Amino acid sequence: MAFRVETRTRGGKTVYSLHNDATGASASILPSYGFNLFDLRLPLAGQVRPVLVAADVRTLRRAAAKRLGSDLRLAGKRILA
Repeated sequence: MAFRVETRTRGGKTVYSLHNDATGASASILPSYGFNLFDLRLPLAGQVRPVLVAADVRTLRRAAAKRLGSDLRLAGKRILA
């Protein structure tokens, strides 16, 4: 089985993507906002289908701010507005 791990930047944050080339399954993780998984695609009924999909990084940021408070700080540095 061939597995790949890729990184890319979305909304100024690093996104890690895991891929299984044999099955087409993939997962995207955005650890900087505390979200372990925001996009999951798995082979179902002969096709790779989205199982879990979040809108975009800005939407995730707003959801995190709403859930965690509008002014989240880490070591004195504001990380969510």
